[in-house]
Amino acid sequence: MRGLKANHAAAAVALVAAFSVLLLGQTPWLRSAENFKSDLFQVYLSPCPPPVDDIVIVGIDEATLAGFAYRSPIDRAFLAGLIRHI
Repeated sequence: MRGLKANHAAAAVALVAAFSVLLLGQTPWLRSAENFKSDLFQVYLSPCPPPVDDIVIVGIDEATLAGFAYRSPIDRAFLAGLIRHI
């Protein structure tokens, strides 16, 4: 009799698991909650990579744009020289 109850319990767990997987795929708000949970796990439980120090942020301000005849698009020769300099 114990084996039969264990089989019923295992079948019930498998049925609930299968139903949950199907329900997550069909219900947008549950999928959204699952994605949010996964994002939180990724952010808080993943190891932080070491910082990268070879990134340069270049800003082109109004004083730079004032030297050109037009504002947009930015002169490609100027951008090429800037990239060569960096």
